[in-house]
Amino acid sequence: MKKASDKWYFTKETNAKGLCYIYAYQTQWDPVTKKSKRSARKYVGRLAADSVVNITAKFRTEFPQYAQGTFYFGLDKTLVDEAAYRRDFPDAPGPKPAEAEIDTALWDTRSLGFTWALEQLAAQSQVLEHLHEIFKEDARSLLNLAIYKLDGGNSMAAMEDWRASVYLPHGPALKSQRISEVLSRVTPKDFARYFHLRHQSKIKKMSGTDCVHYALDNTTISSYSAAIADVAYGHVKRDPELPVLNFTFVCDQDSGDIVFAHAYEGSIPDVTAFGEIVFRMKDAGFDFSKVILVTDRGYQSLINIQKQIDLEVKFIQGIRLSEDIVKRSFDRYDASLHNQRFYDTAERVYAHSATEAWKQYTDYGSLNKTLHLHLYRFPKADEAEMEELRLQVQQVLDLKNANRQVPPEKWLTYKRFVCERTTAQGRRYWDRDDNAIEAALR
Repeated sequence: MKKASDKWYFTKETNAKGLCYIYAYQTQWDPVTKKSKRSARKYVGRLAADSVVNITAKFRTEFPQYAQGTFYFGLDKTLVDEAAYRRDFPDAPGPKPAEAEIDTALWDTRSLGFTWALEQLAAQSQVLEHLHEIFKEDARSLLNLAIYKLDGGNSMAAMEDWRASVYLPHGPALKSQRISEVLSRVTPKDFARYFHLRHQSKIKKMSGTDCVHYALDNTTISSYSAAIADVAYGHVKRDPELPVLNFTFVCDQDSGDIVFAHAYEGSIPDVTAFGEIVFRMKDAGFDFSKVILVTDRGYQSLINIQKQIDLEVKFIQGIRLSEDIVKRSFDRYDASLHNQRFYDTAERVYAHSATEAWKQYTDYGSLNKTLHLHLYRFPKADEAEMEELRLQVQQVLDLKNANRQVPPEKWLTYKRFVCERTTAQGRRYWDRDDNAIEAALR
């Protein structure tokens, strides 16, 4: 398991009596399960009703940055001072600073570079043009709202103050009420039309048999909202105590431009949502004849592969190494994947392609289709993973043979790589199971 990050995250936990407590934790990457897990955990203090964190003396000693002053549990789930907390929660109870105490020295100074660059990018990439075509008079407001969020904006109530500190000459000033009015006029059909325009502009630039590569990726956003219908509990790496909303983004791999987006319920896994995403893209008017869809193994299933074949979608699909056909193919072509003739110097990888026979099901019967399975072996990655795994297994062996307790989480992860043996003299000891290690790293 790789070394934990030096960064500390904060989370809120509520007990059965409704009392809230703040904890700090770190995450650690597990190379075997391929997941990020929580590692170190420290108690910070109790959260008061006014969002003040009553930090313990022990935590203040260990983290000198919190040794002095009052800290609040902020909007972005960090410990912030009162000024930052009031910016995000201007209507929070408590005394407000008097007008005379507000520092106006910087009111005549505005930041220029970031907002100017984004406005230029929006114009050059036709984002602003397409926004105007679909959203009419709300186009500038939506663009400015996006720039605000990209600039780190949190609360919508703080956007007016942010606008006064940056150079953004176009579009009306947006207060909270105005933002709500603009967003209330936006519909899913409007966004579908907008994304269709983005797609069409790319297709028009293609020539001959060229295709664009659209990559799908997913992210989850934790939410306290009780008003968003799609918020639900799902499988998340951070803050599992919170419900989440799933977002899938479809990006042009060459430009990074987002050409489609879809939000769905947090409890629905990627592999299940994939079909709906493709159908929504087709319903929005996407022409897949010049598109190659690129997805990682999180979206992979036999059903999804068959669906893309039947819809005549060109695709590149990541496949899990645990699939039987992949294991058999690696065994069959192992010699090629160690042969210098199959080594790509530019990519520093061994590669071999095999074929698979599939069927395309149409209204008029089935057609034979051939898919290509591309196998890769990264020699340095193999060695690094094996070295890390053997190091962790050796640590487990040292503890077991010294009759010391192995941390429960570590034992759960690595117990399948060790076994108990007996010497000729009858002494029992723990040893490494090399067969299990090699099977895990195939």
